[in-house]
Amino acid sequence: MVERSMTTREIMKLSKDVVRAYFDDDKMYRERPKRAIISDSISEERQNLLRGYAELLIRTDYVNKYMKDYLLIYERYEDVARANKSIRSESEISSSSVKSSIWYEVKKIKSDFGDRFLYDVLYYHNKDISIYVSKLNELRSKYGQCIVDVMKKNLSIEIPYNTFIYHINDTEFKRLLSIIKPYFQKEIINAVNSITQEMAGYYWFLLHNGEYLTGLDRDRYLELKDNTL
Repeated sequence: MVERSMTTREIMKLSKDVVRAYFDDDKMYRERPKRAIISDSISEERQNLLRGYAELLIRTDYVNKYMKDYLLIYERYEDVARANKSIRSESEISSSSVKSSIWYEVKKIKSDFGDRFLYDVLYYHNKDISIYVSKLNELRSKYGQCIVDVMKKNLSIEIPYNTFIYHINDTEFKRLLSIIKPYFQKEIINAVNSITQEMAGYYWFLLHNGEYLTGLDRDRYLELKDNTL
């Protein structure tokens, strides 16, 4: 089979399909991607790449607002122009200027990812996609990581993922925060900064000599051990 490159129009269409597979019209993240394009036969590695690509387009500064609106909601440039004029109170937004702005972004995507990116990920499952993963990571670092990634990175424990629950009461939410708060990176940093030189020195003294200590020092070592293991 002859492998052909994507046209600029095909890049736009497939990008729109991928974005709408992962996000609804309100930019809310779907619990499960729509299967119209993200089929079960696509590997987890490829799904993660496509999810990251959708997040790059919608939840970072990689593309402009016109492009985001066109990918997520609208089918016509004049609708994008009309919506942005009413929201931003701009005196004049023509559909032609919106079209030019959007196609500039599509060409940028083509320049950054190449003209086979979405074909290779979606349809050629034996293709090596490491170059696309590297490019995505590079662009996310440049244009701002998705807030989801930042928040996950700043939590030192992994919360099990099963399904979305769309509401819990205030008591449960406060309990959730109380459980995970000590594991936020900023809380850990604050805790480390609160440890005095004397505390640190005594901690290492107990750690290295605990099994041979007696009296109060041994009791403290055992209490520390019980809380650690």
